[in-house]
Amino acid sequence: MSMRRLLLTLVLTLPAFSAYAQTPIYCLNNGVLAPCSASNPLQVSGSGGGGSSGTPIGTSAWLPTQVAMTTSAALIVAARTGVAGTGRAAVTINNPTSAICYIGPTSGVTASTGFILSAGSGVTLNTQAAVYGLCASSGTISEVETY
Repeated sequence: MSMRRLLLTLVLTLPAFSAYAQTPIYCLNNGVLAPCSASNPLQVSGSGGGGSSGTPIGTSAWLPTQVAMTTSAALIVAARTGVAGTGRAAVTINNPTSAICYIGPTSGVTASTGFILSAGSGVTLNTQAAVYGLCASSGTISEVETY
């Protein structure tokens, strides 16, 4: 277990009893382990790990859309390429309909080649590529991009 993960685990699991009120919480910043304070704050960075650069986790924008689906393949979400802040980080697709839907990376997606998105389910794809889909019957699905 990395030192950073261990420290975060300790911070998140430290009991909130008065006996622990004076127990310092340590922060690892720039390779230095010292008690957390205003001048040495707990920093969480990167996407899936990384150093102690203080980079915020998450993206600066998100865009929800509802898409009318039929039994023919259609574009659910267009490609959004680019660097951090302009390219898509992920897209979440939700199927609130009672029909099975199928998604894939091209307009040639079919019920036999697509990823099955069961009725009432959703999926998050970490991709900048376009996503296409079709459903066993007409309905409206939703998607949200984070970029």
